[in-house]
Amino acid sequence: MDQPDFPARWKVSDPVLIAETFSSRIWKVRLGDGKPAIVKDLKPFDDVEDELRGAHFLAWRNGEGAVRLLGFDGNRMLLEYAGERHLLDDLNTYGDSAATEIAAEAMARLFAPSDRPVPVICSRFASVSPACSSGRRPIARQARKAFTSRPPE
Repeated sequence: MDQPDFPARWKVSDPVLIAETFSSRIWKVRLGDGKPAIVKDLKPFDDVEDELRGAHFLAWRNGEGAVRLLGFDGNRMLLEYAGERHLLDDLNTYGDSAATEIAAEAMARLFAPSDRPVPVICSRFASVSPACSSGRRPIARQARKAFTSRPPE
């Protein structure tokens, strides 16, 4: 596979292909300061526009509950690196309750309303995501309670 040609303004180097799906190639790269980052390079496919809308959502969330969008160019997104640790690591090390608590906290942050104005592109998600709603809802408390409470015995 040929080495990718990323925008020069991103100042990324050392690309390593870490995943390939039907819709994209995921590259781990080095930023100019030496820190790792991810490039999501979308392939041409039927619904590439839907994938591109995700960039607008990430830009709007600005790292709250999701990785930061560091750059955007055509069908490529430069993303903050989320790290090497996986939720499965916590599940295997600390058990189901600990992993569930982490997942609940992440979901609560992701779906929490933002003080920033909702972008137009996000309005189509308002019915399914309170984060994309202009109203304030106690979704963080609801998510934590739903994912950490035990089912009736």
